[in-house]
Amino acid sequence: MKRSYRIVAVAACALTTAMVSAQQNISIGGSIGLYMPTNAGVRAALGNSSPRLGFGPVDTDQRQNGLRPSFGVINVAKNGNRLLAIPITYGYERKFGSGVVAPYGRVFGGLSYLDYRLNINGANFAGRKFVPVFGGVLGVTLSSYARVYARYTVMSSTSGVNFSGLELVASFSLFKL
Repeated sequence: MKRSYRIVAVAACALTTAMVSAQQNISIGGSIGLYMPTNAGVRAALGNSSPRLGFGPVDTDQRQNGLRPSFGVINVAKNGNRLLAIPITYGYERKFGSGVVAPYGRVFGGLSYLDYRLNINGANFAGRKFVPVFGGVLGVTLSSYARVYARYTVMSSTSGVNFSGLELVASFSLFKL
């Protein structure tokens, strides 16, 4: 039963991103980074920082400014605690420079699917739901195939737990759609 929820959530995210990407320059690629939750209880359960690996759509659009979709996966498990977060967002990106290597910023909003089971100070929290998210990104395009960025995502609290956090990520393109 748990697996079917995850499959449905991933399929919905992939479908949404694919539909939006029809109008964007999207590649399929990967990402590696760290997720650092800001909530003390979540940090106690999952650690101060957790590896973040991803595979899927990667935005490689080199236009100066524009609206962009974003799709990510945070999948963390530690000592019987777990979190799967799949944020699907849309936001405005501004590139600060005219070259391929240039800094950029983005503000975004959307929804995130959460599937979690945590024990925080002896209290158990579990659930599967969609929550609103918003945040910002500061990064640098390194080429038409790679980016590094810091992303802060604010997630609505659910069951008294807040999964907001900072992500430090390097993403890369393997092939264009």
